[in-house]
Amino acid sequence: MFGEGEGGRGAKLGEGRSEATTLYFYSSISNNFLASFLSPQVKRIKALFPAVTVIVDGGVNAETIKSVVSSGADVIVSGSYVFKHPGGVGGGVKELVKVGGIAELK
Repeated sequence: MFGEGEGGRGAKLGEGRSEATTLYFYSSISNNFLASFLSPQVKRIKALFPAVTVIVDGGVNAETIKSVVSSGADVIVSGSYVFKHPGGVGGGVKELVKVGGIAELK
């Protein structure tokens, strides 16, 4: 619990939280950014903080899904790719699952 600290900021020196948290990555820059920068960062964060839930959103498609899955992301969000897929939403999800080598959906 956070108490009244110096300056009334609500935290006492030495107090902190140890509960798991969520880290949300949103990448709308490019597929290259997702593969070359974001995925290695997700791997690093998962290695340092395995209890943190990492969500990756933006730029996830058939070209980038393998990189996202192998990075260790816990939740993968793919909106535009799935909704604009020629096979409809179901077809888009099935393709991502197949290409990404995802064993099961949760």
